[in-house]
Amino acid sequence: MKIPSELTSGDSKTWVDAPTIDNLGNEISSDEWTLYYKIAGAKTLLLTATASGSSWSTSITAAQSATLPAGDYFWQAYATKNTERVTLGAGQIKILKNLANAGDGFDGRSQIRKDLDAVQAAMRAIIQGGAVQEYTIGNRSLTKMRMGELIVLESKLKMDLVSEEKASKIADGKGSPDSLYIRFK
Repeated sequence: MKIPSELTSGDSKTWVDAPTIDNLGNEISSDEWTLYYKIAGAKTLLLTATASGSSWSTSITAAQSATLPAGDYFWQAYATKNTERVTLGAGQIKILKNLANAGDGFDGRSQIRKDLDAVQAAMRAIIQGGAVQEYTIGNRSLTKMRMGELIVLESKLKMDLVSEEKASKIADGKGSPDSLYIRFK
């Protein structure tokens, strides 16, 4: 299925899917079948493809994608003919925030990056002596993380960030940063 893996909220996109064959070897084409895409996440959206020869052309309009808040969604493509229904594919699509609608205070960092920055700021505050580690007011008390705990958490977040950046590079088609290819002439 040719549905994009990412789409910015408010953007339009069109893709064409070729005919396929079911498990019995019967052709599934736009001549007799109707193709649908169901996108589900924070909101849901049903797209109906139109015939394009024996293929299908599916479009998501700017108005339709604008109804989807940024986040991860799941999709399923299925074809119907009379009372028959065949699932043709399934996967995920990431809806990206439209920066044209971003207001003051927009922060595009991932949650892992935000957490790592917060841990490093807490460590700096302890080093500079400006952070109270524990206090009690009346019958309530608060104990903040100790430096050793912050160091362990920072190490974990750094590893998570490396994994996240690696996955992002692979998703962008840049390949795995762990692979090195050498060509000899």
